[in-house]
Amino acid sequence: MGKEQATKELARQLKNPEGKNGIEVAQMMSETNQNMIFHSIKQLDIQPKNKILEIGYANANHIDFIFKQNQTIVYYGLEISPLMCQQASNFWEKFSQKQNLSFGLYDGQRIPFKNLFFNKIFSVNTIYFWENPAEFLSEIYRVLQPNGLVCITFIEEEFLKKMPFSKYGFTFYDNQKVMQLARKVSFHIENKVSELEFVKSKKGQIFQRKFTTITLKK
Repeated sequence: MGKEQATKELARQLKNPEGKNGIEVAQMMSETNQNMIFHSIKQLDIQPKNKILEIGYANANHIDFIFKQNQTIVYYGLEISPLMCQQASNFWEKFSQKQNLSFGLYDGQRIPFKNLFFNKIFSVNTIYFWENPAEFLSEIYRVLQPNGLVCITFIEEEFLKKMPFSKYGFTFYDNQKVMQLARKVSFHIENKVSELEFVKSKKGQIFQRKFTTITLKK
């Protein structure tokens, strides 16, 4: 496989992991994105018995961290990748809080839950792939309870553009673009926190990136 083809394949797997390469890419994402995931979860202000939705859980290696915030929460995850759903379900089969854990599949557009179902919703590194951003954020608004919080965590445009794979199927965002999108859907901007970090690439190279978690309130 040529260099350009390999870059295209990586971009495809980042969006929707599948096959052997998908497992490897998911593990890489789990490692390189851990700080972003933890950052997003911390901003959620998780309370006892909260019903929490994660959009795009990948291999879900971070589930124990979520339940460390509070043992009484109920977690629901949605993925477009059947492979990731299977991986996550198998990995957490014997989890002590299994009765409060649900991994599901969806089409990436319609959230299969009733209105006002969740207290908190978060998503890390998925916004680049939303086909109809305003419509999808409206779906998030629909299933969120009044005063509920949403955390959207993403790599800033100026840094993501430097990554070779990002020219294949990624939509770039900065703080202003995300906040403008949120206001269109009647969300209030509750908080905005950015962080600069160093991460290791698949090839072992160290690079710098800036990410942001924007917290929205209904």
